[in-house]
Amino acid sequence: MPKMEKIQVLAKMLGTSAEWLRWGQYSDERLGAITAELKPSVDSGQLSKQLAESVMHDWSLLTQENKQLISALLDYLLKRQNALDK
Repeated sequence: MPKMEKIQVLAKMLGTSAEWLRWGQYSDERLGAITAELKPSVDSGQLSKQLAESVMHDWSLLTQENKQLISALLDYLLKRQNALDK
């Protein structure tokens, strides 16, 4: 299971909740209770820095082919998001 920080970054990129990615189709109320117990009290600036460092580390471990795949996926998702925002 990936760390919650990584799940949160991926959820933000995909436009969904971290809880949905981690737990599937549970009710939002139950997930809210579960994640409230799991979340450490960290300020958002520190959390953002940790998430960025974690993503950059993981990126460095990918093969060139997988980096291209992730880049293409991000491009697709951003174009789709921009189209929906208009």
